[in-house]
Amino acid sequence: MFEQAYNLNATDTVYLYYAASDAVNAKDFDYAESKFKDLIKLKYDGESQTYVATSQATGKVESFGFDRKARDLAVKNGSHTQPETLFNKSAKTSIYNNLTHILLNKENYSEGESYALKAYELDKDNINNLLNVLYLYYDTNRIYKYREYAAEGIQRFPENETLLYNLAVINMRNNQNEQATNYLNKILLLNKNNFDALKALGNLELQKDADITNKINALPNTIASDKKRNELMQEKRLIYTTTLDYYKKAKAVNAKDESLNELIIQIQDFLNKN
Repeated sequence: MFEQAYNLNATDTVYLYYAASDAVNAKDFDYAESKFKDLIKLKYDGESQTYVATSQATGKVESFGFDRKARDLAVKNGSHTQPETLFNKSAKTSIYNNLTHILLNKENYSEGESYALKAYELDKDNINNLLNVLYLYYDTNRIYKYREYAAEGIQRFPENETLLYNLAVINMRNNQNEQATNYLNKILLLNKNNFDALKALGNLELQKDADITNKINALPNTIASDKKRNELMQEKRLIYTTTLDYYKKAKAVNAKDESLNELIIQIQDFLNKN
């Protein structure tokens, strides 16, 4: 529908923008990609003014769209009062962001990078623009670039829980658990009820159990090894107790996480038997 409207009036590129956006919602990404690229070629900005005024009949604010003359005439005729102009932001960032998502999903990283960086350059205060850049460099294993933008992100968004959590996850994937723990603890300082951070800290603590279990299994079945085995079992209990504390706090925030609930039952069962 929007493309048809654009074809009827090729000077009104807003319809082309709506057509591209509709295509994204419909998951027709090839079509959306071509239309967003057309908008860039046409140097579409999307920055505009919407003219509104308050209806004397209903008392509600009504929009006259882009038609200032119609709004002014309504005010002059007395049917409307309190004319205002609403300023619509540029759509450039949205266009580059949509192209970034489309191309990264296609694993077209080389082309996607240019759009991701352009979106970030246009609006550095949008956390999603930064996250797109971080994902891009992490997925393409350019860790030096990832670290560069991560450091910039921490400077710009030092208290953004979403950024801190994503940095924690990426560090966990790289087995950099100490750094991940630091990020997660920063989140809890900002919000002690952050479910994802609480569960992730429990998961990190539980990972330590594998090493303890391997050490226990490696001990010979001798009386001389009993003391060491008891020490390791105490360490195991401490790991489980600490993990359980994180998991219970997480459950208090979200009791519907079935995997979490199952882990809590298993840990409690172990502690009750040992």
